[in-house]
Amino acid sequence: MTHSPRAMADQKLQLRQQKESLFQDFLPEVDALDRATDHLYQTETHRNQKQQSNPAKLRLNWWQRLLQRLCFRLGINSSTQSSGLESLVETITSARQGVEMVRELMLTTLAKHEVVPIPAQGKPFNPEYMRALGQQVDDSLPANMVVQEVVRGYLWQDRILREAQVIVAVPPTHS
Repeated sequence: MTHSPRAMADQKLQLRQQKESLFQDFLPEVDALDRATDHLYQTETHRNQKQQSNPAKLRLNWWQRLLQRLCFRLGINSSTQSSGLESLVETITSARQGVEMVRELMLTTLAKHEVVPIPAQGKPFNPEYMRALGQQVDDSLPANMVVQEVVRGYLWQDRILREAQVIVAVPPTHS
């Protein structure tokens, strides 16, 4: 059975559209991995900064206070408690590293299929690939530079799968 050139072209177009749709369906998962990695990194960094700035007056989070009360009720001494908190910090670090590995695997797999992020952070605003969600006064950057990438954009081959959604620098107004 031979297919006409028109039917072959239609099949090729349909396959391309299906692939594009599949790749777009994966982008929210990559976004979720990005947010999880950022959140775990911020939690880890915040905890380390507080510990280094004043370890004696380290303010405990709700889960740390809960753990402390539980240890007191169970008769566990403070050195064991301290190692429990250290263990929790290690768990957060380990979780962050695990999420980062999954994120990198996902990005590597997408890159094998020519799906790549659109570089936006610190770049000049490009309306072809980016959508400006807002402006931010910033005198340290030239006007129209991207100061924040709210949602990462992606390209697939020669097509935009999703525009980058960004915040753009504007100069301060002088009175």
